[in-house]
Amino acid sequence: MFARLFSILLAAGLVAAEASPLGDDCVVGTYQCNYTLGSVQVCDSLGWRTAAVCNAATCKINPTSGIPYCHD
Repeated sequence: MFARLFSILLAAGLVAAEASPLGDDCVVGTYQCNYTLGSVQVCDSLGWRTAAVCNAATCKINPTSGIPYCHD
């Protein structure tokens, strides 16, 4: 009985986590330069997170892959 209840609660928590509002521009697994071009950010289930910090405002988008990187 406890195992079944735990499974239901766990599943409900995972569904709630997936449904949390991220904003229209945040798609889990995507990358972007931050607004100052000083870091690369990745979107996860909680929103945008810093993935790399650039030495200066050097974040650029690779024209072939579309993935941002620090051009230090």
